[in-house]
Formats: sequence, structure tokens, C-alpha cells
Amino acid sequence: RREADVRKKASIPSIYEALINLYSAILIFLLHLVSVESLLGIALSVGLTYYSYYKTNDNASSWDGSAMDWVLLSFAVITPMSASISMVFSRRESALRHLAEFRATLLELYNAHASWDWDKGGESPSGRMTKSDIDWLKHGDKVLAEMVSMCEELFRFLSLPQAARARHRITQTGKKEAKATL
Repeated sequence: RREADVRKKASIPSIYEALINLYSAILIFLLHLVSVESLLGIALSVGLTYYSYYKTNDNASSWDGSAMDWVLLSFAVITPMSASISMVFSRRESALRHLAEFRATLLELYNAHASWDWDKGGESPSGRMTKSDIDWLKHGDKVLAEMVSMCEELFRFLSLPQAARARHRITQTGKKEAKATL
């Protein structure tokens, strides 16, 4: 019941939540991301653009920035952006790799229960042949049903509403929502 309530509430985005998210993002930006380095990078980018604009002889409205040194600007703007994008994709790839390992492990485990025979190759029968009272097809079906159940629970867990957004750590209403979600 509680999980259904949380899922229902999380599936309906509201304007209030959007404003709370915006407030949280601005607050985090001001508290944690505005630093001496970022202010220096902004000042260098703006200063270099103005310097290049006033350095050229024709300050007409057709200024295209061709006299500007784009290397410094790219280090100040493009490099941090590309680094953050690559970090996001590496986290995603790592998560997908873990899911693929989980899937492969389940497949091998099912294969072991459904079809492997541990016959030692001697004269006396061993392995599955000695266990004639077990229905191996039914055993494989039970193992498969348990694995499907595990995957359904994993899906339910991975698709739960998130409580890790900025509003869940910054605002009081967000903290209450996170507590209700978790």
C-alpha cells in the first residue's frame, strides 16, 4: 500500500515540485559550484571576448570573433562540460555492465540447474542418472520461476521513485518526501 502511494505521488509532476527543484538547483549552484576557479573561468571567458572585440580595428556589428584565441576559451568552457558528460556516460555504462553480468550469471545458473549433468564417466552411473526420483524438467521450471520472480523484484526496486534529487536534501518538504519514499 505504501509503495503504491509513493509511486502514485511520484508519477504526477506538479508546478510546485518544478519550482522546488529550481530553487534547490539554484541554492546548490550558489553554495557548492560557485568557487574562485569558476569565477576566474567566467572572468577569463568574458574578458577574453571583450579584449578580442576591442583589439580588432573594426568594431562594427559584423564582428565574428576570428581574432579571438579560442584555445583558452575552450579550456575554460568546453573541457569541463565534456568531462562531466563523459562521467555521466561512464556511470551509465558501468550500471549497464553490472546488469549484463547479473543477466549472464542468471543464465548460467539456470543452465546449470536445467541441463548440466555431472556424470564422472565411470562404469557406475553418476550424476542425474542416479537421482531417478527427481523430475528434472519440473526442477528447471521451478528454478526459472524463481529467477523470474527475482527479476521482477529487481525491476520493482530499480523503478522506485527517486529520493536523491536536490530538493530531497535542501528543502524541508523535499526531506519529508524522501523520508516517505524511503
